[in-house]
Amino acid sequence: MDTSFKNHLHPSLLCLANRHNPKVNSSELLTKNDNEIKQKYLRPSAAVLMFEWEIKEAEKLYGAEKGLEIKYKALKIISPILSRLGG
Repeated sequence: MDTSFKNHLHPSLLCLANRHNPKVNSSELLTKNDNEIKQKYLRPSAAVLMFEWEIKEAEKLYGAEKGLEIKYKALKIISPILSRLGG
């Protein structure tokens, strides 16, 4: 990925974009970049939890607006848990 358009990227994305820049062929620069990524984004005590709300049937029966309402109610229920755990 050519990162010459870095003026258009959010600064926090530059190290990730540079990791895939074909113009960077120095192993020293890649190692420095990888270390920056690890320091900023990787935490050994962190985990990722993904949710998929199975509300397709409700949306079919009651419409998309009702589906959104269900999603927001579900998020409201789990928000205190996520906040307590730093999510």
